[in-house]
Amino acid sequence: MWQKVIKDKRILGGIALLIVLAAVPLKLNLASREQDIRQRASGPTSCSINNPVDAMLLIDKSGSMGPPVNTDDRITPAKAAAKNFVNILYQNGSNQSASKKSQTGVVSFAQLTTNTEGVTTLDAPLTLLSTQSNVTAVNTKIDSIQIFGRTCTQCGVRLANEEIKAHGRAGVKKIVILLTDGGANAYDGHLTATQTEAEKAANDEVDKGYTESGT
Repeated sequence: MWQKVIKDKRILGGIALLIVLAAVPLKLNLASREQDIRQRASGPTSCSINNPVDAMLLIDKSGSMGPPVNTDDRITPAKAAAKNFVNILYQNGSNQSASKKSQTGVVSFAQLTTNTEGVTTLDAPLTLLSTQSNVTAVNTKIDSIQIFGRTCTQCGVRLANEEIKAHGRAGVKKIVILLTDGGANAYDGHLTATQTEAEKAANDEVDKGYTESGT
């Protein structure tokens, strides 16, 4: 489930930032499919931060997220929001058994050539937030993300879906949170693409994740 609403007031500021950064998160100019995605996120299966989740943070590390391409530093607040999310999940599960604790992983995405291998990366696999050291490990990976290249949202969605499919837990809500500053302009095998083409490819990956894992 692509989820933007979290009910814990301590993270509302971070989530507001996610929404601003994701000004066009897979808004694909395909009205019927966009509506379908929105319905998934707002339907009766909506998750609460007070319940365990398997959550992938999908972070745009393309050049527009900060200097030297963009004088507006967007990657720093994106990292802060992502780490805040991880910390809140950990705090909410601190008194729970392992099965009631959340897992969080991190994918950062960009594209330099038509071959995307090694550019979009699984920075942190789904990690059980059971100890402070696990939280620190995930947040350290977030801090280490460097920006470059073009925006291949599809590449990131695909890798996040693969991690959820491989290590997501049965009976636990699976979500992906996208942090980006704009529309996609590349997709697998295509370094240059129109926003419509690139975001259609990303949306196809979203559909695939929903079909395979209910994400």
